[in-house]
Amino acid sequence: MYLIKKLIRNVDWLSAIILLISLLSVLYVTRTSALYRSFAENLYLNDQAKPSESSDPDKCSDLTVYQDINDVLANPQKICRYSAAGQNLTGFPDQLLLLINLEILDLHGNLLTSLPDSLENLKKIREIDLGDNQFTEMPPVLSKLESLAKLELGFNQLTDLPPSIGQLKQLNFLALNRNQLVSLPDSMGDLENLKSLELSGNRLKDLPDSLRRTGLRELYLNDNRLEELPPVIAEMSRLEVLQLKNNPFKEVPQIPKLPLLQQTEL
Repeated sequence: MYLIKKLIRNVDWLSAIILLISLLSVLYVTRTSALYRSFAENLYLNDQAKPSESSDPDKCSDLTVYQDINDVLANPQKICRYSAAGQNLTGFPDQLLLLINLEILDLHGNLLTSLPDSLENLKKIREIDLGDNQFTEMPPVLSKLESLAKLELGFNQLTDLPPSIGQLKQLNFLALNRNQLVSLPDSMGDLENLKSLELSGNRLKDLPDSLRRTGLRELYLNDNRLEELPPVIAEMSRLEVLQLKNNPFKEVPQIPKLPLLQQTEL
């Protein structure tokens, strides 16, 4: 009798496991359902690296964020987000090149110094976080990612930017804070969709006049080496936020009366 009861208990556990696997399979197949979305939004392999909101919430919002490459390789074509933040990577994981539908890539907080040219083949990438790595120059391949809308390169060791950055016509958010930039290329003016530019914590003394051609709404210039207000700021008619704290101004700068300016910090 004892053996029979034990067998029944084991069968119950086995049934429960089979039921759970079946449920997950249904959730995977019907990923557009509300139940799947609820499941996916709360499934992270590393809660500490849970991603921030996408700049386009209508895309890539109902898919799980994977942080184990072995889980990714099972169905690489179904992955549109991948995070390997804070993993002390010294090289780019070649397996990521299999993710042909990848849209959002988070490699923040590693030890990367370069990216492979083959990254260009991931045509759908629109957000990349490369902050807090060891880049001394902007990887050339980034300029070839035509769909890129958000690029984070803060907390690196960049001393300049290549003219090719102007090729990123879809870019609307660019973070270059806490680097060693002393100037910006004139081609920055070709970033016609740029809305937010984070330049705090660099060595800038001026800005290129070409920036007037952008549609900048937010400009962060805290902790630089500005001695006077860059003249081009007076021509940024769409600017809403301007931060200029901790600069060695020779005198208190006169902020131009821009029609949309709502926040100014000196």
